[in-house]
Amino acid sequence: MIAGVDVGYRFQNGARGWSAHVQPNFSLLRNSTTSGDETTVQFTTLESEASSVHLPFFVRYTFMDGKIRPFAEAGGNWAMRTNVSYQTTGRFCPDGAACTPIESDDKIKNAEVNRIGALISAGVQIDAGKAVIPITLRVIQDVIRREIDLEPIGGTYRNPRGRLIQLTAGITF
Repeated sequence: MIAGVDVGYRFQNGARGWSAHVQPNFSLLRNSTTSGDETTVQFTTLESEASSVHLPFFVRYTFMDGKIRPFAEAGGNWAMRTNVSYQTTGRFCPDGAACTPIESDDKIKNAEVNRIGALISAGVQIDAGKAVIPITLRVIQDVIRREIDLEPIGGTYRNPRGRLIQLTAGITF
């Protein structure tokens, strides 16, 4: 789920032409995964939730006036993860031994994961009376790889560059 706003400025009077935009938004991702079957020797359930704040900033070029207006966008995106939580439950039953319950619960607030990305997108704005409906296909590619020191194990881990593909729709009045 994503919820946000668009703050924009047109450099000319008509809809056709250049505009600059900032679209602060909040995203929430929930996931639930099950491994194994309740009748097998190993069964686990993992439930996770991550939330983050995003700040896309870009320029848009609208190609024509009219009721349907295609556009292209290019710019950047700053993202900050605000919360991550994982909960694992289940059991492990090795052959010939008693079952061992599996329980884990991790919550990380202000997870200090910031990402800078390049943004490119294309879409269309549709006039619907007093409202305008923008529909956008957006790709955000991380531009910096982060390295994390793994002190207990030794060495570093390099996060891969992330790529986010979004299909968004909104409404403006």
